[in-house]
Amino acid sequence: MAVKAAVTAGDVCVLKRCQQHGGQDLKEKKGTKRKAEEAPEGDESPLKVCSIRRMTRLPQEEVDSILAEEMDDDRLPPEYKALKRLNPDLIPSPEEEMDEDVVSFYDVVRFFYEIGEDFREFQAWVRTEYAKNGYVEVDDDYLRHQQEMEAMNEAARKEALKAFDFSDLLDF
Repeated sequence: MAVKAAVTAGDVCVLKRCQQHGGQDLKEKKGTKRKAEEAPEGDESPLKVCSIRRMTRLPQEEVDSILAEEMDDDRLPPEYKALKRLNPDLIPSPEEEMDEDVVSFYDVVRFFYEIGEDFREFQAWVRTEYAKNGYVEVDDDYLRHQQEMEAMNEAARKEALKAFDFSDLLDF
């Protein structure tokens, strides 16, 4: 948070040397001098940022898949669309807040719409990067997040399939 505030403030401050990459000098980054002076020293410093980020090029198939995906609100359940039509902000009224199920439903619907909006923003970024460079590079955080999501989906799929008996399908 402090780094973001320092960077968006507009002044320039010199960041510490990157110990991980041989102590090389880091580029000057925009930030406030006051933030740099107030920042804690050592490993706790939010201004200790490494300018070298490992980037990985996304496979063309994944780029194509991202760009081809349509996040269409028409694919949402009709109950979600009806609630959004009646209450575009998806914030329960004081009367509705008394019912935990209704509040939970609002949370789920709001979550689905936020996912769609986040994906549309990501898709626009991918489209821009692809148009500019002819490829898309992502950092390790994106790859780690993708692996975590795939693992969660696989675990949920296995858990859901436990409820089904497939033994009669194996008789051949």
